Amino acid sequence: MKLLPGYRLAVAPRFHIDADWPTRLRLGAGTEVGDDGFFPRGPWREPTADELAALVAAPPPGVLPVIGEPTAVPAPSPDDHVLLFQIPEHLRAAWWRRVDAAAETGGPIPGFEEFAAEVAEFLAFKRLDTAGSARMEAVVTEAGARSIRVDPDTGRPSGLGPTIAPWLAWPTGDRPTLPRLHAVVNLADEATGVVIVNLTPTGLAAELDRRRLAVPATVGESIATFLHTCPDHPPLRVRLAPGEGCRLPAGGLILDADATGHEEPGVMLLISEDGRAGV
Repeated sequence: MKLLPGYRLAVAPRFHIDADWPTRLRLGAGTEVGDDGFFPRGPWREPTADELAALVAAPPPGVLPVIGEPTAVPAPSPDDHVLLFQIPEHLRAAWWRRVDAAAETGGPIPGFEEFAAEVAEFLAFKRLDTAGSARMEAVVTEAGARSIRVDPDTGRPSGLGPTIAPWLAWPTGDRPTLPRLHAVVNLADEATGVVIVNLTPTGLAAELDRRRLAVPATVGESIATFLHTCPDHPPLRVRLAPGEGCRLPAGGLILDADATGHEEPGVMLLISEDGRAGV
C-alpha cells in the first residue's frame, strides 16, 4: 500500500539539530496483529525521494530551492507537525544521577518532581510547553522490547495506539483540548525508535470513508478499524538519539516506541496534557 499523506516531520523552531532525515527515518512493510494489539513489521527500508518529500516539512538535504521562490521556510506549526527537539545534556545527566541514587538505596527515584519541573521549564523557554496541566512519567522497557505500551490486564506489550485518549468519541470534532500525549523524550544512553502512523485524524477518517466502512464510535475503535483494514500501510520509525524527543500534534496520531535490537533497557519520558500520561 502506498504511503498516505499526513503529518510531516520537522526540527522544532529554536533548536539546532542536524536531522539527517534519510538516515533517521525508516518505513516498515505494515502492521500485524498480536495477542494484545497491533505491531509494526519489517523489513524496514529508507524512504524513497517521493516518500521523504511527503514525510518531511523542509526540503531534504541536498535539494536546492527553485529559482524565484523565497528561500525562507516558515516555521512549522506544532499542531500540524511532529517536531524533533533535544533536551540539554545536563538534564539527562541529572536524571541518571537520580537513578544511581535510587539504585544505592533500593528505593524510589528521588527528586523526580524537581527533574520534571526542570524539563517543563526548559520546554517553556523553548515555547514547546503544554497548553494545559502537564504530567510526566518515565517508562522503562526491557532491552529489545517491541512496545512501550503495556496491556494493564495482561502485562504484555500492547503495541501501536492513539496519542489521544482512546475512549473519546470519534470523530473528536473541534474540542479545544484533548487528554493526550504531548511529547516523548529518549532518556536512555542508547538511540531508540519511535514508531508512528503518520495519518491525521481527518486523513484516517477519509480513508475509512473511502473504503465505505461504518464510522467507529471511539478513537480507539477508529484506530483498530484502520489497522485491521490497512495492514500494509507502512509505519514510520523515527530514530531518537539520547536526549532527543518528539513534540506530537494536538490532533493525535498512532504511536509506539521500538527498542528491538537494543543491548540496554529503554527509558522514555512521557509528557502528557490534562493530567493523563501514556494514553
